[in-house]
Amino acid sequence: VFERGVGETSACGTGACAAVVIGPAENPTGAFWGPDGTILFGQPAGILRVPASGGPSAVVVAAQAGELLGVSQLLPDGDTMLVSVLGREGVRVEAQKMSTGARTVLVEGGFAPRYLATGHLVYLVDNVLMGVPFDPRRLVVTGSRGDTLLGLAFDSAAGGIWARRLTGGPVFRLDSWRFD
Repeated sequence: VFERGVGETSACGTGACAAVVIGPAENPTGAFWGPDGTILFGQPAGILRVPASGGPSAVVVAAQAGELLGVSQLLPDGDTMLVSVLGREGVRVEAQKMSTGARTVLVEGGFAPRYLATGHLVYLVDNVLMGVPFDPRRLVVTGSRGDTLLGLAFDSAAGGIWARRLTGGPVFRLDSWRFD
């Protein structure tokens, strides 16, 4: 669970626990808790990484002039992030390599992407959840997109409103932060 406070980001694992301040932040734009014990989150400077236990953060992908980046998910290779990019021409979904800074545009007009183990990339377009076959090794969309759920509500202050169960298909929150 990530919370946005005044000038800080805090985190709490699953289950009952007290939130721990992990470092300074200005309205984080997406966050992902990585398997290596670090948290990736978006800031005006780009995508930053901070230890989940707290400490200094470092820019791992710099934003280009006129862009706002929001991290959504780290792909299975542990080096590539799915990122929402808001720029002068609108929004898009990109894959960004942390090791090289290489960027690959995956979807124009989409945001809040997630990769599913079924081999699909899902993302929002105008409050509609879309899905497309995706190869995470080659970072290419391999088929046509289709509507997944119509009339999906979106809370821009939260950076996205859906999640996927570890054991099944997508689960959606339409009016609260509870995922069932």
